[in-house]
Amino acid sequence: MQPPNVENLFLAGGIIFFFDPGTGERDLGLIEEPPDVEPKSTEIKVHSSRSGKRRLVKTSTTEEEIIWNFKLQELVAANMQAFFKGGDFSVVNAGTDTAIDQPIKLSGETLVPLGKYGISAVTLKNHLGATMVHNSDYIVDPGQVSAAGLLEGRIGRIADGDITDGEQCTVSYTYKTWSSLRFSVANAEYQRGAARLQFRPSRGLQWNYVIPLCQLKPNGKLTFDDKKPMELPMILEVVDASATNPDAPYGYWECLNES
Repeated sequence: MQPPNVENLFLAGGIIFFFDPGTGERDLGLIEEPPDVEPKSTEIKVHSSRSGKRRLVKTSTTEEEIIWNFKLQELVAANMQAFFKGGDFSVVNAGTDTAIDQPIKLSGETLVPLGKYGISAVTLKNHLGATMVHNSDYIVDPGQVSAAGLLEGRIGRIADGDITDGEQCTVSYTYKTWSSLRFSVANAEYQRGAARLQFRPSRGLQWNYVIPLCQLKPNGKLTFDDKKPMELPMILEVVDASATNPDAPYGYWECLNES
């Protein structure tokens, strides 16, 4: 057994919960409390009385289940759609607008969300004002505003391009607008996809929990109380992904390199 080491103390700060319904990973938003992880096992216990007393011989697990309980305080359209088992979005009064020289910092190869949806006609300039080349210096995930869903547009740096890691750039683009998004209630199955729980505390170990298959489900009621923030009680239910991930059907934990 290793001796105790106070350097390994861990506070679960910097929590971000990502969900990918198959169209791209999105941040589920502000979580009121750290999510509770609840592994469950259904077991059969085999006993024997050969020694004259009834004794446990073996315990066999017949069913495994892992669920995550959390409360979302960001009632964006996609979260509301998952909570109400909503059908496809319909876009009312669709149009377009433009953003000019929006600041954006590109670090690593991480796609950075722009806060707008369905982007096109993108022009990206570096800190000197030089125009960068699409698919050589940077890539674009346009996102969408459609009956298939609502996704933010994102931009990412290409490692061997002319944008230095962490460079402050500016981006201009056209994006889609609308007066409202509508979806029918209780008209779809639970949203299924993959998920990633990210721990990035200011001090302590950094971890990811990657879930290859799961589903978002409501876990309570939406209360209209003017004395506290509104919140969506949700469950992320881990689903057995043995068919596609036989080595880790319920996901895996990974500890990041501290160097």
